[in-house]
Amino acid sequence: MSSYLKTLLFYLAGTLCIASFSFYNGFPFINGDTSSYLNAAWQGTVPYERPVFYGWFLKVFSLHYTLWLSILAQCFVVFWTIIEVIKRFSSLTSKRQLLLLTLITLMLTHVGWEANKLLPDVFAGIASLLMLLYLCAKSSRKWLYFIMLIVIGTMHNTHFVLYILVAVTFLFISIWNPIYTKRKLLGILGAGVLSLTLVSLSNYADHGKLELGRSSEVFLVGQTAESGLLYDVLCDECNTKQWKLCAYKDSLPPRGWMYVWNSNSPSYHLGGWDALKLEHKEILKTLYGSPKYWPKLALSSVLRGFTNCFQLDVGDGIFRCEYDSNIQQTIQRYYPTDKGEARWNKQYILTIPFQFITIWHIIIIGVLVIVAGWMWSTNRLGVNYKNLILFALVTIYLNSWAIAQFSNISDRLNTRVFWILPFILIIVIVEYLYAKKIAKK
Repeated sequence: MSSYLKTLLFYLAGTLCIASFSFYNGFPFINGDTSSYLNAAWQGTVPYERPVFYGWFLKVFSLHYTLWLSILAQCFVVFWTIIEVIKRFSSLTSKRQLLLLTLITLMLTHVGWEANKLLPDVFAGIASLLMLLYLCAKSSRKWLYFIMLIVIGTMHNTHFVLYILVAVTFLFISIWNPIYTKRKLLGILGAGVLSLTLVSLSNYADHGKLELGRSSEVFLVGQTAESGLLYDVLCDECNTKQWKLCAYKDSLPPRGWMYVWNSNSPSYHLGGWDALKLEHKEILKTLYGSPKYWPKLALSSVLRGFTNCFQLDVGDGIFRCEYDSNIQQTIQRYYPTDKGEARWNKQYILTIPFQFITIWHIIIIGVLVIVAGWMWSTNRLGVNYKNLILFALVTIYLNSWAIAQFSNISDRLNTRVFWILPFILIIVIVEYLYAKKIAKK
């Protein structure tokens, strides 16, 4: 058998292993947000609340026929990235070893569940690993990583924010400990800026405004409602400001997503996002521009980011989508061949034990952290592997912080990145055991 055929079969086998979660469900996992991406791509518009590029990914790779092809393409990207990381940071080289470690990763992390959602969620973790690969690359392959970073950075507004935060954080750390070269950190920063630019240009092409989204301010105000800062601003300013929200000062939703999406939210009662656009902007200008709010703003920022790190629910966002829901109607409209499977699967009949699965992964993460902590404290880890773990921890916190600041505390948006920590810990532990085995021979 030729080496090319072996490589093809290797990547096919790995892709199918990751896609097995969709096979188990009976269809890729869907969410209400999936319909926004698909409708935007098929209608040639940009959604109000998110970029259009992930929708185009789904449309292009579906070949306008079935979303199964899209999820297989997504799983291939996930598998390819996992293999790149294993090959770069471990001594494992044979295809059998690489595939075995991938299977271990699927059992001990929740990446399989993330990879099989028709959402850009898993790409946040993939983007984190690509940053790591780019920062540690020693060959021309770094340009491939760089291009992929730009493309993936356009799939969700928090992706390019994460690039910028990671680059700035490690540039700051490099003052004392230059873990990564400043040139490559500036490359990550550049990828973030380029992704941001592409998202802004897509909005300009769609509706003539150079912006990240037509409704960014409602998410920020929702976040302030969740943190309690919106209540403080309304209490202080409503005596002099004629804001419509003043009437709802004492009945603000406790969660940011409720302010943004709930039909009982003040934003909906007062006419929706567009009707309050100017008022939302004025509230945010008052909050961020007034020094008296800065101490509480800073404290809330740090605490919310830290709190969000512990939001881990593998099944968050994977709920029953009724026959008449927007996503079911969208699939029926664009992918009639998928209609039956989308309407009858384990997700629909709610038979997947996500509570047990979440507990399982929390236990595994705890065990891996204890083992890695013991190895660290007993000097069994080299500097490179300590830096790997540090990168994972910093990236997870920065992702959590970005979500908490620009949206709301969210299990789903934190879980999407958290799997990189157990994945990296698995590599570190396996590499230690493998090196110890080789040394005995």
